[in-house]
Amino acid sequence: MTTSRTVVGLIPAAGQGTRLAGLPFSKELYPVDASVDPDVQEPRAVVEFLLENMRRAGIHRVYIVVRDGKWDIPGHLGDGSRFGLSIAY
Repeated sequence: MTTSRTVVGLIPAAGQGTRLAGLPFSKELYPVDASVDPDVQEPRAVVEFLLENMRRAGIHRVYIVVRDGKWDIPGHLGDGSRFGLSIAY
């Protein structure tokens, strides 16, 4: 019997970010300098690098766990289509 398995991505993003007090947005959206990745021309949200690496690894479906009040993450990432992914929250 052959079983087909699908690998999904899971991003826990429900923390409060208390060690980064004062950010006007969720810590997952913190902009990372383009010098981290030579293929990137401008700063991107740290979670975007994670999503890109998941896509490169062959993952197509990603679940992001957010808590109430962190709706800026889905607002920024949307349904994931611009990353070649399907994202659910």
